[in-house]
Amino acid sequence: MKNILVYNDNSAAATHAAEFALYIAQKMGANIILANTFKKHEALLKK
Repeated sequence: MKNILVYNDNSAAATHAAEFALYIAQKMGANIILANTFKKHEALLKK
């Protein structure tokens, strides 16, 4: 089974990479695994 891992940090580049991964996955019959990431903010950690 073929898998494509895409990291998503909500940037424009990540959106473009996800669209390109979808195109490739459709051509190859592969699965897409999406890993969402975010930046920790110290203000949120203190609460």
